[in-house]
Amino acid sequence: MRIRKALIMAAGYGTRFLPVTKVVQKEMLPVLNKPVIDYIVDDCIRAGIEEILIVVNEADSQIEQYYTQKPSLELYLTKKGKADIAAEIQQLHTKASFTFIVDADDCKYGTALPLIAAERYLKDEEAFLVMTGDDFLYDPAGASPLAELVLFAEEFPASAIVTCTEVAEEDVFKYGIAENREVEGRKFLTRLIEKPHPSETTSRLAGISKYVFTPEIFPVLAELQPNEKSGEYFLTDAVEQLASFRDVALFQTKHMFLDCGNIANWLHTNMVLAEK
Repeated sequence: MRIRKALIMAAGYGTRFLPVTKVVQKEMLPVLNKPVIDYIVDDCIRAGIEEILIVVNEADSQIEQYYTQKPSLELYLTKKGKADIAAEIQQLHTKASFTFIVDADDCKYGTALPLIAAERYLKDEEAFLVMTGDDFLYDPAGASPLAELVLFAEEFPASAIVTCTEVAEEDVFKYGIAENREVEGRKFLTRLIEKPHPSETTSRLAGISKYVFTPEIFPVLAELQPNEKSGEYFLTDAVEQLASFRDVALFQTKHMFLDCGNIANWLHTNMVLAEK
């Protein structure tokens, strides 16, 4: 299957970083001198993605501004003899084709809603990437983890693919854990368990919000009900429902998973990249 488009979900409120995220989008927090989301965008480009869709909150415009040309800044830098920096700034809006989608503010909340909002842009694709905007996979040698996911999807097509990483037993409670069945050496999702005690599951594969979907996910999303415990519309609930009647494959990555979703992990990510 051919994958041309990627959807980045960036419409949350970043409550774990308040009060700074009252004025700065979580996805725009810096990792060294780049915002978190730019690491994701660059990996999408290395993976051969042609169009990047970004779902944003209607009150936020920072991501769109970041990827929009600013001639006055480029002119200022050129006049100051900083043509190399001007060129670096200019390539931000030319390195990919960007489409920005505003997530409706209708009092609903959850990770499934950005994909619902983007349906009309993706429903005719063979398959597409979906990922969150506050974490990324990292290879110190410069390899593209997303390119490996795309290659896996092309070689082993399924209705959906969930990226997983193996975690230690003592860390199982921190993640959504993917239970699976194995067929001819390939793993297929049977159940997603949200933050279980290690005694509740033998699986040590944690889902890390890097997906490949086909349009088969959209009818499931159309019927999705809010989670009984939280009232939120979870994408993981839709994935689990899809797995009940279609093949949802697991892709196990060996790359480093860098999560910037809370202060401690964001600091850790900065330290890892600074050291490298």
